[in-house]
Amino acid sequence: YLIKPEDYKKLLANNITADYKKSNEDMVDRINMEAAKIARSLKLDGRIEGMAKKRAYLSMKDHKEDFPERISCRLINPCKTNIGKISKTILEKINLLVRKETQLQQWRSTGEVLDWYKKIDKRRKKWIKYDIEAYYPSVTAEVLAKAIQFARQYTEVTSQQENIILHCRKNIVVGNDDTVWVKKENEDFDNTMGSYDSAEVAELVGLFMLHKMEDILPKDSHGLYRDDGLCIVEGSGPMIERTKKKIVALFKGEGFKITTEANLIATSFLDVWLNLEDGSFKPHIKTNANTKYVSPQSSHPPSIIKNIPDSISKRLSSVSSSKEEFDKEVGHYQNALDQAGYKEKLEYKMEGDKRSNKRFRSRVVMWFNPPFASNVKTNIGKRFLQLVKKHFPPSSELHKIFNTKTLKLSYSCCPSMEALIASHNARVLKGKEKPAYGCNCREGEDSCPLDGRCQTPSLVYEAKVESSEGVRRYIGQTAITFKLRWNNHRQSFTTAYKKHSTSLSSHIWQLKKNNTDYDISWSTKSMAKPMERGGKSCNLCLTEKSMIASSKDDNLLNKRNEVMTRCLHRFPHLLNNWYTSLPLLPPPDPGGQHLGEPEHEEDQQHQLMQTPSPSPPPPPLTEETIGTLTRSMRRRLQ
Repeated sequence: YLIKPEDYKKLLANNITADYKKSNEDMVDRINMEAAKIARSLKLDGRIEGMAKKRAYLSMKDHKEDFPERISCRLINPCKTNIGKISKTILEKINLLVRKETQLQQWRSTGEVLDWYKKIDKRRKKWIKYDIEAYYPSVTAEVLAKAIQFARQYTEVTSQQENIILHCRKNIVVGNDDTVWVKKENEDFDNTMGSYDSAEVAELVGLFMLHKMEDILPKDSHGLYRDDGLCIVEGSGPMIERTKKKIVALFKGEGFKITTEANLIATSFLDVWLNLEDGSFKPHIKTNANTKYVSPQSSHPPSIIKNIPDSISKRLSSVSSSKEEFDKEVGHYQNALDQAGYKEKLEYKMEGDKRSNKRFRSRVVMWFNPPFASNVKTNIGKRFLQLVKKHFPPSSELHKIFNTKTLKLSYSCCPSMEALIASHNARVLKGKEKPAYGCNCREGEDSCPLDGRCQTPSLVYEAKVESSEGVRRYIGQTAITFKLRWNNHRQSFTTAYKKHSTSLSSHIWQLKKNNTDYDISWSTKSMAKPMERGGKSCNLCLTEKSMIASSKDDNLLNKRNEVMTRCLHRFPHLLNNWYTSLPLLPPPDPGGQHLGEPEHEEDQQHQLMQTPSPSPPPPPLTEETIGTLTRSMRRRLQ
């Protein structure tokens, strides 16, 4: 869908202001301080990054009947604390144990719904179906506390685990202009869509609500999938209506608003149609659904393209009670498959016996996941296995660890069209022009080492050293301005204890030792961004590594083993760099000389942090000290 940027910004602002109020930057720092304290207690502060400020975005509900005259949206918040990954693991274990002990009907897939549907008595029964509106953001601190207390009856939930879960509810929403917003009712509690553990929180609360519904209906006659509930009841029309009102009142008492339908003989639930009259079920398609499949000419691994028709047949067959029901609905999916360019025909496939007498031996398997691209003609998988056999033959001591049984290859897909569109939209909405970086050299641009652009940050540069011994090249990179990096290089040329900071400085000192005159010229090779908080890769380091690896010049000063060094640009984003009530730890050892970066600890601090070493731990946090510490923290990370 196409929408003007100004209309999208207005729509996003309306969705944010409906439930959120403006806050200040200190909220982000407070969350990161608390996260650092939790991570330190778990000894993970050197591995977890702080919360990254990412703008919220919308997903349109185009399946609604009144779309596009009335646009309903989901507000997706990508700004989340990484402690949520820990909370997700904790909640998954709690939910699993509670489901096992209580035998409540909390479904997690269509298959579980159908297993329940096949077992229940359908004679003289009718459906009550309900949907919880805005389920995730409607979860309050009070109802979550009740749900945790309910879970403690069946499994242990420590105070530390509860604190981690509640910490992850401290979320912010970032608007178009990078303003920070917090929940109106409780700024320290928000179960946003998009956080790592929001679905698990919803499941825990769902188990609590299913338990409360036992006062209305038996536990085996109703169930819940996230925000969709289904009940099978017996009785006259007025009796079923009274049951429906009790369910509405129960959810309203806990702060949830639901929409309900009652006295139904047949109804849709998730992606299936359930008919109590004859006990049948079949696939269900929403009214405005536009089914599309990946084209066979797309850049996907062949195994994925090959299995798409077969997987569609299996899924449709699994949600069809008979071949007759399958044939009634298969036309829609067959047309979508034909339009995508496939020649295969969808067929009904009976579920066979899944049990097998074959014995499987468990192995520790390491996976190599190269990205697949159809324009790459090299058989990467074949080459990879050949290298494994070549370097780890049966005679090798490491063959038991590294062989074709323990090393496997599975292609990963390149960015999808959805990811490319999202990236495009982010650039359009940002709408900022590229800044023009100038020069601040005292003698003007004529004396500038980079032709009047020495204030440019985040670049890969080249130094060319000309002397009577020949021309030698050096490739380096910097996340700070080139002028500061250049000053570091110049200092390493004259300070004895820094003469081996880089391979460039070692070469210069060797020339000076031989009394050889030299001349250095500097130039820009490429512009790239360093790793940002919340990012997955460092484009700056990858650009430099690719240039070093692809260089065939024997006069290159860089060593080939430099491509294996770790990126230093991630360390400033780790939680051990945030002020907490506990002492701070130094960043992890990068494990060797960085590409074009100094080895010496003082030079690394100057380039990465641009500040002295961390100060002693601050006193216990108060509202006044938080403001002071956050301002200091910003200066330290700049």
